[in-house]
Amino acid sequence: MKRRQFLSMLGYASAGMALPFTNVALAEGFTPYNGELLVTIQANGGWDVSSFCDPKTNTDSTILNNWASGMSRDDLPKAGNIPYAPFANNAAFFERFSQSMLVINGIDMQTNAHGTGRTHTWSGRSARGYPSLTALFASEKAPLLPVSYLNFGGYAETAGVIRFSRIDKVSELRRILEPNVNGSASKSRNYYPKSDLDNIIVAQQARLARLKSQTSVLPRQKLAMASYYTARPNVDGLEHFASVIPDDSEIESSKLLSQAQMAILGFKAGVTCAADIELGGFDSHTNHDAEQEPALTSVTEVIEYLWDYAETQGVADRLTVVVGSDFARTPYYNNSNGKNHWPIGSYLVMKKNASWANRVIGATDDNQNALPLNPQTLKADGGVGSTVLHPMHIHSALRKELGLSTSEFPFTNTQEFDFFNPALG
Repeated sequence: MKRRQFLSMLGYASAGMALPFTNVALAEGFTPYNGELLVTIQANGGWDVSSFCDPKTNTDSTILNNWASGMSRDDLPKAGNIPYAPFANNAAFFERFSQSMLVINGIDMQTNAHGTGRTHTWSGRSARGYPSLTALFASEKAPLLPVSYLNFGGYAETAGVIRFSRIDKVSELRRILEPNVNGSASKSRNYYPKSDLDNIIVAQQARLARLKSQTSVLPRQKLAMASYYTARPNVDGLEHFASVIPDDSEIESSKLLSQAQMAILGFKAGVTCAADIELGGFDSHTNHDAEQEPALTSVTEVIEYLWDYAETQGVADRLTVVVGSDFARTPYYNNSNGKNHWPIGSYLVMKKNASWANRVIGATDDNQNALPLNPQTLKADGGVGSTVLHPMHIHSALRKELGLSTSEFPFTNTQEFDFFNPALG
């Protein structure tokens, strides 16, 4: 398709990118979003929390971690109030971010299957069809933004409350966001004058309205046309997004870091309020240490980059970051020096200057079995009503902390844990 044909159709998609916009009817004078922001970092494959935020030394009968040889529990390093495993790049990470971090351990994902684990971790339910935390956040905080919910992979179920947008090739993004611009940034010109482009949009919107009203149009076709119709007035917001994207030389070459970069740029432009960042490499059934070390290092590196870039772009004070995985790894090695799937995992929740940070909630025993938690004290003290944590407990607390409605897709008969009360735990 020629670029002029592309413009005349104004189909905002390409082979390198799929950008399904949310329903919105914005006119000139786009007002950027300046509210709270959310990022989930999905460590797909099953990370080993015993080598990260729930460190385990070896027992008399079992080698849980090779790095723990000769160590006792008392030898484990701590950053602030948070113990961590001396593995990968953990020391620098925890020392830097402990004051902005809540660790929640001992969470039973209730599965050893990847798909179910991801669904459970990011929706709070093991059944399919429920929205991700990011989808709920975007749908409540800013559903009318052009690209309210950015997803770069991983769990992204929306349950119809919003649509996510996905960027696959950052190098093509500016050209897609500014389809009326012909040429490079230094020698650019418009295909059409602004007045002519406005007339084209009006005429095409009228044609779409006529097509939608025809009785012969199938429901799926009508839905597609309705989505296209409501997406069209986003041009001003999208051009604003394009204006904050740096030159190609400043775009991160790393696919992982570019995800974080584009999420932050969407936040800076005020066209995005929520994003999912995905990374893999954690399914270490063989050569566990050699696979988990670079994978966990990637987690800490992308978190560090995300916060650093958020600071430079002026959005760090509004940002909450949630980190998790499908489940964890067994508290022992298999015959291939690997570790298999283990349902008891962890979450990290991060926010700058949070009163609830520098804390560890939830616990596991020496063999990484979840210990029941007392909802009154947030301690594994065997108190009345103590129960093993599940993802729904985390999601219920996160919804309240993020100011989300608890009436839509509610968790029923769920014991409440006030993880974000700094006086507990």
